[in-house]
Amino acid sequence: MKALNTRSIKNTVRKKANPNDPKDPAWEPTRNRVKELLETRQVTRKQIIDESDVNSTVLSRFLATEYPGRNDTVCEALEAWMATRLRREEAKRCLPNEPDFLHTVTAGKIIDTLTYAHMANDICLIYGGAGVGKTKTFRQYVIDNVGVCLATMTALRQSPKLALEEVGKCLGIRNTKSSALLFDLICESLYEKRGLLIIDEAQHLSIKALDILRQVHDSTGCGLVLAGNEQVYTNITGGSRALFLDRLFSRIGMRTRLKKTLTSDVHQFAHAWGIRNDDVIAILDTIAKKPGALRLVNKVLRNASLISGGEAIEAKHVRASWKRLAEDS
Repeated sequence: MKALNTRSIKNTVRKKANPNDPKDPAWEPTRNRVKELLETRQVTRKQIIDESDVNSTVLSRFLATEYPGRNDTVCEALEAWMATRLRREEAKRCLPNEPDFLHTVTAGKIIDTLTYAHMANDICLIYGGAGVGKTKTFRQYVIDNVGVCLATMTALRQSPKLALEEVGKCLGIRNTKSSALLFDLICESLYEKRGLLIIDEAQHLSIKALDILRQVHDSTGCGLVLAGNEQVYTNITGGSRALFLDRLFSRIGMRTRLKKTLTSDVHQFAHAWGIRNDDVIAILDTIAKKPGALRLVNKVLRNASLISGGEAIEAKHVRASWKRLAEDS
């Protein structure tokens, strides 16, 4: 891909050009470059519109040499977009490729629980610290199986209505008139799929939202997995909330607690990065015991790969990378 010389283009544009004349030759360098990106299918029109803030009509008329407005303003917006895009592509080339999904021992435990919930049409809990691989494993299970809905909750999605909307999006159900109709459509879809509903970040859900998901399970007979941090289990079994969730608690068929990242997981992760150095693996094992676990290890290795300049990652690179992450600048 040719490098974009935005300075020379801008200098051309700044010459005595009529900004309202679409045929002025000052706009040709920008116009031709955008056309080249489209013709070589490096980008789509939708990408340009979404990323550059140049709307569809303006872009079409500018490229057709028919835009009657401020062509200089359009040029500046497109130049800025192309320069940003080029920097992004260069940054991607410098960053190392991360390993694909790894079937670690922990991932195996998660998959076993998901499979049980799916096949036995039961309710299961999967809970533990961040960064042990829960979400990645859920996504892989969705890829490998049919009829699986993965809905991720947030602090803004804790009410029954908003939680159901998130599940509905996963099933392609939108813009329903009422929560009751949404509930019925979700149940109908899950029943037809004989599916599995995975709720990630379930610690955010209110008592009523958790109970409505229990009702989805009861109405459809589909499997239901509630997953998240340790608070998921506490919310269902402890304190005043437990008094209102006894019907949910009594239906739980399996609980899988992921206390910490296993050493075998760290070794497998390191090997996937092409690391066999025992000193490096020992440092990574220590890092994996901190909050963030394998997610943190992955960030350290990405940075270490850049520090190493593409050479084999050594202990000194990992230490330098960890220092950047762990210490205040």
